[in-house]
Amino acid sequence: MDITYIHSQVGLQKISIPIVKFKGSKPGKTLCLTGGVHGNEVFGMVFLNEFIEYAKLLSLETNLAGEIIVIPVLNTLGARFLERNCGDNALNRSFKLKNQNPELRDLFSKLEKQVFSKVDYLIDFHDSGKQLMLMPHARLDAQNPKAMDLLKAYGSDFAYLRKPKTGMLSDFLNKRYEIPVITVESGGKQVANREHLDTALNGVMQTLRYYKMYPGVCHLKKANVLQARVAVKSRVTGILKFHVALGASIKKGQLLASVINPRTLKQTQFHSIMDGWVLGRLESSMAVKGEKFMHLVGAKPLEESLDFKKEVATNRRFKLV
Repeated sequence: MDITYIHSQVGLQKISIPIVKFKGSKPGKTLCLTGGVHGNEVFGMVFLNEFIEYAKLLSLETNLAGEIIVIPVLNTLGARFLERNCGDNALNRSFKLKNQNPELRDLFSKLEKQVFSKVDYLIDFHDSGKQLMLMPHARLDAQNPKAMDLLKAYGSDFAYLRKPKTGMLSDFLNKRYEIPVITVESGGKQVANREHLDTALNGVMQTLRYYKMYPGVCHLKKANVLQARVAVKSRVTGILKFHVALGASIKKGQLLASVINPRTLKQTQFHSIMDGWVLGRLESSMAVKGEKFMHLVGAKPLEESLDFKKEVATNRRFKLV
């Protein structure tokens, strides 16, 4: 294992970004794992620190073919204050081919030279950055065959097909280097759920096996494509009691949650208007009138989602957290 640092400056703030490399004993592909692009999203930071410790314990380099580059916190300035942005800059809207932000030009130049230009695949770990906890799912460019193959390798149960926005890391890497990227969303509320961490580790190890970077059997899974998303709003303020877990499969008419008025003990029930899954859940014991405390989502098997342009057009109604 080798640790180096990228040193730069954003505004008046000096920053250092740790780059951890695991170089295999045999030639092979290069996989990059990134977290903390948004400084208030801790899942990737926690997971990648755990992955580094796991790789050391496993002596992963001994049987590794190729190289793994880990950037646990890409936005170290934002993470210092648990803020989404990098100073005054929305980092994941600033990776542009032209008209780059002058404040970030030096940082991006060093990232390109030392990391991105050397990578074959990249997995970027995120969470909601809010009180809402998200069930694990991958987001990717629907019309990028390499990204679809990376999704297959990672083995996410759910996928959101989208067209990346200009300035996103995934859009930049595809256009500049044709590097496939999937964004893995998992959790929120500055909490790294143990089950979600284990799911991410399994996904990374599956990816290594799929691309012949590490020995072992790769168990492939077919993803379900997320579709129209529905937010459940509370009609009252009160004590919030959930009746379904995050990520649970639900049926139309099923009881989802109850809100109890602590002054009158009157109970208001909320039932599902659709078949689907619980995509997100507010991790709070109280609901406020008008607040979205749960997000539901429909899904269908990937092989039934062959018209990607139509799929992306449909998912424009999918409001991201």
